[in-house]
Amino acid sequence: MAFMLLASMTFYSCDSSKKELRANVESVNSECPIDLGMFGEISSMEFNEDEDEVVFTMTISKDMPIKISALNKLKNTLKRAMLGSWAESEDGIKMMKVIAKADSKITIVLQTEGTNQNVKIKVSKDEVRDLADGKIDPISPRDLLEIYVTSTNAQCPMQVDELTTLSSASLEGDNFVYNYSIDESSISMASIEENRESIKANLKQVLSGSDPTIKQMVSVCKNADTGILYRYVGDISGNVCIIKFSPSELSDF
Repeated sequence: MAFMLLASMTFYSCDSSKKELRANVESVNSECPIDLGMFGEISSMEFNEDEDEVVFTMTISKDMPIKISALNKLKNTLKRAMLGSWAESEDGIKMMKVIAKADSKITIVLQTEGTNQNVKIKVSKDEVRDLADGKIDPISPRDLLEIYVTSTNAQCPMQVDELTTLSSASLEGDNFVYNYSIDESSISMASIEENRESIKANLKQVLSGSDPTIKQMVSVCKNADTGILYRYVGDISGNVCIIKFSPSELSDF
């Protein structure tokens, strides 16, 4: 989930001098914190003169069950997603050209709310120049979904609520699949099945809402012509309830 927001960061145009780069960074920083919905916020953007780098700091909400230890193992995966997304973004390329002209680098800091834990993703001066010069290929929507699967599974199992645990994610045909385990000591799978339509209505409300993290996910699925499928499996019986949003349904959001 983290890289969904990394890919969407934009920059204000400026000339090549470090002085003007610094001024623009300060301008963006004045708008922080920037709300990222359920994920958290962009807390700050700074220019570190000693290290000659632009530093983005993102704070992950304490309500998100994201494991920093897992993100640390996924740094290369997250970086590939970020660079690939910037490479296909007009604003991303503009940002890289500005930073490349200033001969600076980038550090993304992902930190968890209320702790000192963080993960740092480094983008070197050479990588910034390669992006600015169009030497890094954009990432396809399908490849990005593969990265979503890898990133999500590194965090699993994730307790969603007292009844539901996210066990894994997968790409199956033209569906991005969330696999959930249901605590049948608290609720029966028959009850889940009986309430399928109301559950789908609630999920539709979430998917079509304004949360930027979810909007990014839905957008990537649309671009990949891929639906979203929720598979609920009873932890005792193994019975399954499936709720699916086809690509055509997602296009209405």
